[in-house]
Amino acid sequence: MHHGENGGSAYYRPPSRPAPRPAPRPAPRPAPAPRPVPRLVPRPAPAVRPAPGPAPAPGQRPSPARWWPPPAPRYVAPPPKPRATASPQYVYVPQPRYYYYYSRRPTPVVVFTRPAFWSQSACVRNACEAQFHQCSSLYDGCACYPGLLQCAQSQCAVEYVAARDECNYALSQMPSCRLECAPKSYPLTTDANDDDGNSIVVSYNVMSSVRIQGATRATFAGSDDEFSQAIWAVLANTTWPNVSQVLLDDVLDVQIATSSSTTLPEGGAIVTATTTVLEIHFKVEVDSNATMHRVQQALEADMLRQNDTASVLATTLLDRGVLFNTTQLSMVYALTAIDVISTQGNEGWLALWIILASLVVVALLIGWRVMTRERSRRPEENLHLLQPST
Repeated sequence: MHHGENGGSAYYRPPSRPAPRPAPRPAPRPAPAPRPVPRLVPRPAPAVRPAPGPAPAPGQRPSPARWWPPPAPRYVAPPPKPRATASPQYVYVPQPRYYYYYSRRPTPVVVFTRPAFWSQSACVRNACEAQFHQCSSLYDGCACYPGLLQCAQSQCAVEYVAARDECNYALSQMPSCRLECAPKSYPLTTDANDDDGNSIVVSYNVMSSVRIQGATRATFAGSDDEFSQAIWAVLANTTWPNVSQVLLDDVLDVQIATSSSTTLPEGGAIVTATTTVLEIHFKVEVDSNATMHRVQQALEADMLRQNDTASVLATTLLDRGVLFNTTQLSMVYALTAIDVISTQGNEGWLALWIILASLVVVALLIGWRVMTRERSRRPEENLHLLQPST
């Protein structure tokens, strides 16, 4: 508190300050420009996918082009062959289990020449009998008869017809070996040289044939291996180590006469009814003459089982689905067969080849000499040859 000059008291007031001016308001923001409306662009159509390629065959995978070497193909076993089934039209016709056995004597016929043949054929007896008996002591008559016919044809032309008739008579006796009435060489040596220096090699085989009722060539297709394995099963206990291979020569449909029924055609004549069966011809190759006869006996014994016992061959084919009943199978024949692989007369072919080769060499030498003579002439000689003569 202060006292003034007038003796009065007063409060000190500071001078008043001017009121601050109000802050200017911010300028209003301009309205934002309207956003441009986007132009509608049609959506592109989806691309057309290429058609897929053909699907790979089942069991095969296409190898990538960039892989090298390509991976080994994966083996896929073929689907199993369906088992044989009887058709609705199948009718079983009883047949002998071994056709050939019931049409020949139980003892195999291996010697065919009758004594009357030698006594009536003096030329053949003098020229061919000794060699024929020498062959028969090693083999059977079937292997030696072609040699007898060849000897008769070359040495005794007049008596050749009689020798051939004797062969046909032997063939009618249903021998246990394959007989061919045609001239061929004797199989007198095996892997050796004869007196003339010719190598004669023979092969030993068993030719056999079976029939299957209720089957055709079409239904049997693809069963070759199963049939071969069934033959191996028959030979397993006796001759298997000495058998080289089993080959199927022919498979065909044949018609056979049935003895149980007959038909009456429009003409009125009674004829025997026929049925179609499958016939299989096969060959068993062996290593020796003794093995050949054991294989033949094993096949015959298997088909001639007593007490209506099914054969091993039929049972195995049934297990493998080739047959639907063991009674379908029957054997036609089982014959031994000896074939000559290389025969006499090879020296004739060798001589022919030598002559042909000599002619070719002589022609080449003549041509070479002519060409050499043409090249050795002087130019004026060639010009003189070209000028016309006056």
